[in-house]
Amino acid sequence: WPERRRFLEDLGRELARALRCPPLSEVTRREITAAGLNAVSAAPVYARAYGAGWRGVRRGESGPPTDERLWMSPTWEIYERWCFVRLGSLLQNRFQSLDWRRVERHPSGATSAWRGEGDGSRIELLLQPRAPGRRPSKQYDLWSLSMLRIPDLVLTVDSESNERFVVLDAKYRRSRRAVVDAMTSAHVYHDSLRRGGRLPDLSLLLIPAGGEAPWLEKRDFWRRHGVGAQALAPDAGQDIVESLLRK
Repeated sequence: WPERRRFLEDLGRELARALRCPPLSEVTRREITAAGLNAVSAAPVYARAYGAGWRGVRRGESGPPTDERLWMSPTWEIYERWCFVRLGSLLQNRFQSLDWRRVERHPSGATSAWRGEGDGSRIELLLQPRAPGRRPSKQYDLWSLSMLRIPDLVLTVDSESNERFVVLDAKYRRSRRAVVDAMTSAHVYHDSLRRGGRLPDLSLLLIPAGGEAPWLEKRDFWRRHGVGAQALAPDAGQDIVESLLRK
């Protein structure tokens, strides 16, 4: 972490310097357009940096794994992790009376787990939990009717007044065609995953911007079919917690 932190701090300083130089310094409006993106991508410095980064991600770096220094993940993976952190923060803000903490070794084998407990209630947000293709084990009751499934995010709520089981699949896509195509995973998780003997209350896509497939984002559609899509971004999705927990 100390070395990575230094890397990120250096990167932040370099980005700040780049913002003060053309063409980024010539931007006058906080607006993203195709023409603007083309202008930025045509800048020689940007083009060289982008090309080097893409070649590194695609082919990897030579040498032993211990010498790997290119800490770049595909965009979809970055968005997936961001959704976990963002949703975890929103849950903590909404349920401040609960004691929130990270679970180091969750019985589901999740990459990371965030749990809030108190007053007879428990809320868990899991990143990439494993749902084996067999009946639920004594350790954890998430399982699949068919083969091993590893959903991006699983949210569970257990309390006297509410019990929820929600599956979320982060997709860094926003066009109508891409979102509709990505809905395949929402259908698969809704049909195949079980928590004990319970079906998911919801199986949703998380996307960085909405509006291209609006019927999938309607709450009535969610309630009728148990699947849909939800925009989650720094400026969108602040009400997602209430939407996910509402019966």
